[in-house]
Amino acid sequence: MKSDDDTLPLNKSLSQLKIVSHNEGLVVQSNKLIDAAYRLSLEEMRLLYIALKKINRRMEVGPDGLLPEITVSVSEYREAFGIKTHALHERLADTANSLLMKPLVTFDWNEDKKKMDKTKRLWFTSLAYDAEGDVSSIKLRFSPELRPLIYELTTNFTKIDFEQVSRLDTPFSMRLYQWLSKFKGLRKSNRGDGVFETEPFEIDDIKSKTGLDNKYKEFKFFKRDMLDPAIHRINNKTDLSVNYKLIKKGRSVQSIVFVFISDTEAQTAKPLRPRLPGRPRVIKDSHAEGEWARQCIAILEKYQSDLKEYDDKAYLPIRDAEKLITYYQIIGDKRKKQDLSVHLDSRRMTKI
Repeated sequence: MKSDDDTLPLNKSLSQLKIVSHNEGLVVQSNKLIDAAYRLSLEEMRLLYIALKKINRRMEVGPDGLLPEITVSVSEYREAFGIKTHALHERLADTANSLLMKPLVTFDWNEDKKKMDKTKRLWFTSLAYDAEGDVSSIKLRFSPELRPLIYELTTNFTKIDFEQVSRLDTPFSMRLYQWLSKFKGLRKSNRGDGVFETEPFEIDDIKSKTGLDNKYKEFKFFKRDMLDPAIHRINNKTDLSVNYKLIKKGRSVQSIVFVFISDTEAQTAKPLRPRLPGRPRVIKDSHAEGEWARQCIAILEKYQSDLKEYDDKAYLPIRDAEKLITYYQIIGDKRKKQDLSVHLDSRRMTKI
């Protein structure tokens, strides 16, 4: 495989960047949601983003398990996106109606099947607005299945500056901006001096996640109609300046690596160490003890994976690694116990 640098220049130098405050106006999503596949119109993307911005994570879930309603008024929608027309009342209701029916697909690794599973969900479970006359506001209720992806976030999430993304006026540029925001917060993507570089984005994957599966069979048309216009918008309207490299196999473009600079701080949180379940009062070497050990293993291995995503040089704390060795011993996984023991001995010798 070989790579070619595209000719699009970065339009801002580091000395020209303006620092922006991020105390308010953040859209916070799980990275799983950022990487989900869905196709929305510009109006639907905007309504979704303003609803996400209004989430209060201190809200209590009702006894019926439903998430709280979020109210979006026509006036705040107009102000948030700088829309001058006043003919928004009916359009906002139509946008909400169509968004209510639009699915999203998330992807999860299935360890048993050794492949990815995909799950289709809906963004919202209900929508309410005035039955008669002009619609002055709408009430939306996010699907309970999205609760861990937008409310209960402790790791693997990204904060996106609503003001920045609201300046964009195409769905594709908004999706690209949120992907770049994710990599902005991953230490392994930081090349230093304010420069970030993403992992390769497969062309087919980009098109699949944005609803363009059956379009742009030739890359040159995708580049002309979608990629370059989105880069131009992001460079000229937001806090990011983006360039990209094309990764080729033979003469065919397979993937894209984005390189960008930013005037904002990293917005993806470092993973928090999850709490392990206490050891139950069970007989040693019993099935119940094994089940407990497997729960602990799953938690610590996931934590280890999250740390690696954040920083590929990160390791489990030594105490956690020692616990993991004990859990492997309980379930009789000699290979993993041996591998981790060797790794841990090496770390102790080099004081890592």
